[in-house]
Amino acid sequence: MASPTREALEQEWQRLSRYHIDLRPAALGPPEAFSDALAPLNPDLWYWPRVDPNRMREKSRAVALRIGLSFAGARRQPTTEEFYAAVHAEAPTEAQRCLVYAWVLQATEMDLIHAWVEQAYSWRQLVRALHHAEFDVYSQIRIINDFASRGECGGVRLWDTP
Repeated sequence: MASPTREALEQEWQRLSRYHIDLRPAALGPPEAFSDALAPLNPDLWYWPRVDPNRMREKSRAVALRIGLSFAGARRQPTTEEFYAAVHAEAPTEAQRCLVYAWVLQATEMDLIHAWVEQAYSWRQLVRALHHAEFDVYSQIRIINDFASRGECGGVRLWDTP
């Protein structure tokens, strides 16, 4: 069977784009394209779910919830501290790379944002960890790249907020 022509592929992409489906490969942007700022602790900005000062950084509630859901059947669930260490590792181990890969693979857009709001990572730290993990899931890459280019979610600026 002959491979499809460029025109046939373009027609298929246009057809799918009418339904907001884009199957073209996406490349994760370089870490430098993303902000290294942590989320501002402004209670007026992050009203739901309320940010608990005791559930931030290595104890992030958003990270814990996603780990609990995604690793429910695992013999031993990773901890939020292990995830935090994995995202911040300069030379991550294979296990740390796999943890970051699996967490982002399962995370929703709001999980990604809530973990940032709870200062589990800066966007640059997360993207650097994803490059270490050789993350290649196009749908998630598009969401993360969008944060770099748009820098907002739901009308809230993500990295130059008051």
